Amino acid sequence: MGLKEDFRNGTTLEQRLKLKAKLGLNIDTEYKFGNKSKNINNSNNMFLDNDLNVSYNKFYKNFDAEVNKRKSFQYKTSYGHFREMPIIENMIMYETFHGNSMTDNPFALFLEIVKQDVEKKYIHVWVLSHKPEEDIQVQRFIEMENLYFVDLYSDEYLSAIARAKFLINNTSFPPYFFRREEQIYINTWHGTPLKTLGKDMAGSYGQHKNLARNFLQATHILSPNRFTGEKIIYSHDIDGVYQGEIIEEGYPRIDLAQSTTTKYLDDVLMKDVKFDKNKKTILYAPTWRGEVDSVGNINDELLEKVLIMKNSLPDNYQILLKVHPLLYKYVKNDNRFENIVISDYLDINEISAFIDVLITDYSSAFIDFLATKKPIILFQYDQEQYLADRGVYISLDKLSIPIVTSDEELEVLLRDVDNLTSEYIEFDEFAYTQVGNSSEKIINHIFANQKVVTVDYSNSLKNILVWTGKLTNEKVYQINKLSVLNKNILLWHPAKVSVEEEECIKGLKRNIKIFYNVGEIVFDQKNYALYTLIRKNEVHQELITDAQQIFSSNVRRMFGSLHFETVIDFDGISDFWIQQFYYGFPEAKKILYLSLSDINKFETINKNVTKLIPMFNNVVSTNVLIRSLKLENTIKLEIDNDLNDYSFSEVNIDGKKYIVNIPSNDAIVTNFKSELVDSKFVKSQKLSVLILEHNRDKNLVSILDKYFSEVDNEKDDLVIYGDENQIINYLHDNRLYRSNILVLSKKIDINIVRAMFTNAKIIFDLVNLKYDNNFEDFTHSISQNTKIIKYDSSNVLKKYDGLYNTFGFNSIDEGIFTIKEFKHYLSLLNILGNDYINVLDSEFKFNTNKLADNNSANINNLMDISRS
Repeated sequence: MGLKEDFRNGTTLEQRLKLKAKLGLNIDTEYKFGNKSKNINNSNNMFLDNDLNVSYNKFYKNFDAEVNKRKSFQYKTSYGHFREMPIIENMIMYETFHGNSMTDNPFALFLEIVKQDVEKKYIHVWVLSHKPEEDIQVQRFIEMENLYFVDLYSDEYLSAIARAKFLINNTSFPPYFFRREEQIYINTWHGTPLKTLGKDMAGSYGQHKNLARNFLQATHILSPNRFTGEKIIYSHDIDGVYQGEIIEEGYPRIDLAQSTTTKYLDDVLMKDVKFDKNKKTILYAPTWRGEVDSVGNINDELLEKVLIMKNSLPDNYQILLKVHPLLYKYVKNDNRFENIVISDYLDINEISAFIDVLITDYSSAFIDFLATKKPIILFQYDQEQYLADRGVYISLDKLSIPIVTSDEELEVLLRDVDNLTSEYIEFDEFAYTQVGNSSEKIINHIFANQKVVTVDYSNSLKNILVWTGKLTNEKVYQINKLSVLNKNILLWHPAKVSVEEEECIKGLKRNIKIFYNVGEIVFDQKNYALYTLIRKNEVHQELITDAQQIFSSNVRRMFGSLHFETVIDFDGISDFWIQQFYYGFPEAKKILYLSLSDINKFETINKNVTKLIPMFNNVVSTNVLIRSLKLENTIKLEIDNDLNDYSFSEVNIDGKKYIVNIPSNDAIVTNFKSELVDSKFVKSQKLSVLILEHNRDKNLVSILDKYFSEVDNEKDDLVIYGDENQIINYLHDNRLYRSNILVLSKKIDINIVRAMFTNAKIIFDLVNLKYDNNFEDFTHSISQNTKIIKYDSSNVLKKYDGLYNTFGFNSIDEGIFTIKEFKHYLSLLNILGNDYINVLDSEFKFNTNKLADNNSANINNLMDISRS
């Protein structure tokens, strides 16, 4: 062609320049991020409000500086730029294992399209993550004029995934990718799963986050059998909500075992390994073992197994080796495997056409090989160790395929290899679709709309989306209440999951779907400037449409074409998520959930979103202090009496009875701690309780002095919860210790203490209500005869219809009384004396229904309540 060849992209420079032109890249130079502004109309007067114009232009000019800070920002903004360009209708992009090879299902579909496309009207773009000159597979097609190879994450790559009409991938595209409406995305996946997938995998929570997101983006998912389709769908929580097609017509790659001719053997395989056509061939295809830093040991072990096979086989057999990609880069340079190790770039299914027996271990390659109806051996010499940390879907002991777990067992089988059976019952479950024409059927369906077998896992239910923020037991309780609705409940959880959150996730109802956040909002230079402007400004009429477009695109990036009837932001006063949920779901009902901590910090909220909060349909909380915000759209959520994760039981230890708390929720057993408390106090009918969790030193002493001098009755039982050492020392120093006083350490959960003593005559609870998120829950279960004196430094409860500084709940027949300052508590004790019950009843004249109102609801009811 007269031009120097440039193999960085696997094609000639002339072809590469043609591709750059087709993709909208600068033909003369590499595409530079700083050149983006040349392609965008950077108007100085976009807005009527000139202050917006000034800010917009400043952010626009800052773009290049931001781009240079991190690669991920460069990739997503370049991709965002290319998304603004038209779709290339005749371009097909292929990616296998993130560019590791030109193989698998995408390769089989490529071959079928090339065969049918006699007019060569399609442009084929293959992704590579390595130098193409070392790839024997690439060299087979290097002369194709309508085939281009692009570097992974290059500008050509980013442009192609943004603009190609057809996208074919066997794993996943990057987190910034999301399918444009005109694009067709075929996710082929890469095998019937023996080992667990998605949320079923051991290890860190959310490790499948980008894959689940990719499945939601795909217009088509390929499934070789019903088993695989179900595992993909359910393990990634897309059952009921996936909008595309699940095509169940077999795997295209398995066609290659039947369609590959001897020309491949002569032109490709025999140039890669030593192959004797006069001998039968055994392929040993083990999976990856060990750690990266123990490669030498892996090679030695692998060689040992290969030699055992060689020495056990009849003379008319030869052995070839196909290893996992992680191992290949080490094995290929080990001359002990010379002439037998097959290039990682070659497709195992093409090779299978010339294989007589497959030996593997835990790889799904054996399921593909079922279609050949040739013998299979599963050599699992390390079965117990290998499977210890790996879950499996298929019970190995139920397979009809022979499994050997020792070298000796393998030797026995191989000496009689000609008599191995090739009839396996697994064929009917896993290979029934493989008749040699899967590629043809699928391509004819995609390109010509010919009928294929599809399986529909969707339902007609409406969708509710919940952004969890940091997950807590309080949130889990409310989310679980949503599970009884006849809706799809989807959680949008942060990418990182703490140990505490893992325990919370275990407590979620099984029908709740979890999607873990991955990636960021995608934008080009113009939308970057607009996004920054929106984030830094209060609600502005001229920015609303742009805000909706930017934040809605982030929803599409995460959830594809899903629509949501209701969205709930559980992240409280996070300004980003308030904007995301308000602007990103313009047609959905929007609910903002506030914890007690959020309410206490409400005045510190970013002023840029303060005007958005009143525009949510409802702002809700389980805490009564929600009413202190004075917003018209607030609703106090009801709490059921079964909130606690524990119940109580009496046990007899050495003749003495104790009350012990036991878990009532299986999900909390792991971190559950039981406490023993003397039954006499729990059952006492004459019990006073002092809860002094945060009181210490002089403050604690003054409280105890006043209590024992003014209120204490020696005949009554008394429980004191707080600083155990200081309280005991105080009692001994003042000669106040007696047998009917029980001191409980703060090491015991305060909620357990409260729940144990619900029958007390009076409870002095000096934990400040402003920071006490669990107090209200406790009041729902106390006895109707119990009086509670509560510390309320903000005097909040009196402001909301409390009678004489009193606050009550519908489930209580008597009352809860609050004090605003510590000195008031001391004065109150003076007034009450030891006849405090009668004093409270007569002095405060509590009205049990005083605070019953219509401004409370169950969270489920909010799905049907609209703010007037």
